[in-house]
Amino acid sequence: MRTIGQGRSHPLGASLHPGGVQFCFYSKNSTKAEILLFDRPDAEGPSEVIRLHPGRNRTGHYWHAFVPDIGAGQLYGLRLNGPNVPKRGLLFD
Repeated sequence: MRTIGQGRSHPLGASLHPGGVQFCFYSKNSTKAEILLFDRPDAEGPSEVIRLHPGRNRTGHYWHAFVPDIGAGQLYGLRLNGPNVPKRGLLFD
């Protein structure tokens, strides 16, 4: 299991840094967040799933983490969980 850093709540997006990538993204209503790393564009699933801790990797409505040992060209996705209440505009599934 990879040890990730806390990261910072700015700037938004994925930012290259020496030794890894800083991720920061906004999600007001999510309750869980994961960064998914992929080895190839046609991979059937992620090669690694990095679960973010709400007490360590969240500031307000911003999720953030520093992921070491990845760099330019790394394929990634985000997976967010939260309430699914369409009447309130919350469409987590």
